[in-house]
Amino acid sequence: MLAATSAGTTRSAEAPRHRAQCYRCFKATATCICDSVTRVANRTGILVLQHPRERLHAIGTVRFARLGLSNVRVRTCVPGTDASLPLPPRTALLYPALGARDLATLPHGEQPRHLVILDGTWTHARKMYATQTWLHELPQVCLTPDEPSRYRLRREPRADYVATLEAIVAALRILEPDTDGLDALLASFAAMIDRQATFGAARAR
Repeated sequence: MLAATSAGTTRSAEAPRHRAQCYRCFKATATCICDSVTRVANRTGILVLQHPRERLHAIGTVRFARLGLSNVRVRTCVPGTDASLPLPPRTALLYPALGARDLATLPHGEQPRHLVILDGTWTHARKMYATQTWLHELPQVCLTPDEPSRYRLRREPRADYVATLEAIVAALRILEPDTDGLDALLASFAAMIDRQATFGAARAR
């Protein structure tokens, strides 16, 4: 059923209502994660270069990292534009590029104090890496995950690929094994996944 507007156009008399949203985590109130996130005082600086399409993605994990980590920055990175910025000494890029060294095998004196991480789908990440040539000048490190990704809401192209938050936590476990809260942060992440999956199934029904 359509109703006339003052401008002479028509609109639906039964317009859909917008669902309530949390403006900290940008999720629907029913799946808000704010109260469940464990705060971690990480010492390693984390810089996330985020593809613009990922910024408001409903099931992106960087918003979780922002809520859970005390030392994290997020910058939008548009492939094909220069997103370079000054970086502190001992910064490395965490990305599985050819020749990247396994982070777990680095001697303590060679471990980075700051990490740059690319956030987006793997197609987005490859485009960002290819076009941001300044990243190629950084030391490059990679991870060998102990377990498959828990992020069943989005399929990874390879079994050893994990979500952005999982990669951050795995790196911090190596660099800061004494930092409290990392396991609890992943547990909060798993709870978010369960809640989102349940909510999505209920909406589908």
